[in-house]
Amino acid sequence: MEIRKIINISAIVMFILLAVGPVGVFAATKPSKTLSRGIVSLTFDDGTRSILDNAIPILNAAHLKSTQYIITSFLDGRDPNYMTAAEVVRLQAEGHEIGSHTRTHPFLPSISAVEVINELLQSKQDLSDLGINATTFAYPLGGYNKDIVDAVKQAGYAGARTVDYGWDGHRCNLFRLKVQNIYPDTTVESVKAKISWTLGDHTWLILVFHNVRPEPSIDGTTTMVLQGIVDYLVKKKVRVVTVAEGLKLRSQLAVPPIR
Repeated sequence: MEIRKIINISAIVMFILLAVGPVGVFAATKPSKTLSRGIVSLTFDDGTRSILDNAIPILNAAHLKSTQYIITSFLDGRDPNYMTAAEVVRLQAEGHEIGSHTRTHPFLPSISAVEVINELLQSKQDLSDLGINATTFAYPLGGYNKDIVDAVKQAGYAGARTVDYGWDGHRCNLFRLKVQNIYPDTTVESVKAKISWTLGDHTWLILVFHNVRPEPSIDGTTTMVLQGIVDYLVKKKVRVVTVAEGLKLRSQLAVPPIR
């Protein structure tokens, strides 16, 4: 009889726990399967001086880190429109990720397999000579195919970013990361909407910038637009990560809905 009472009491306790959820020590030890909110990455292509002069001060002031995809043949300082090797090293010291964007920025599907491998390995070596371990890659002009993806893997990169439209989640293709491109006519309000969707969906939003200038141009965005995006990220307390960090967090992301 006493045993039956104990069993009945245990059943009631289990029912209550299942109804209201774990409490006390059980709640504290329950693992979280997904991030409580989405994440955002700010990526900049080519390593132009406009990024160094106009974008980096905005990011640093807000304590946000970016991923800079560098064309390494321009690091010799001969072209004043691009960052120098010393400046790229400084960016890494400030916490920004330095990734590879090849050595000479060719459209990879248009060159030979040997040339593709040389572009991938030489750019990685150029950065390594500066003390930079480039673990992520961005396809120049967005050009890639299966053979190029395989070459990027073989070159030792952990992941690669395209310019293909979309969001990324825990099932994302590590070597075909999708993005939202920032065009000359992209508005702050449109990017705010994308960020809001990301936070609600618990996904990964990768933004792609090129030149950043005070005045409108045909090959980038303005400092006003970038500042507006950064202000919104700070206001909403969005978790901003480098691409390398995002790859490590992908298992905690949700699957992006089809839009």
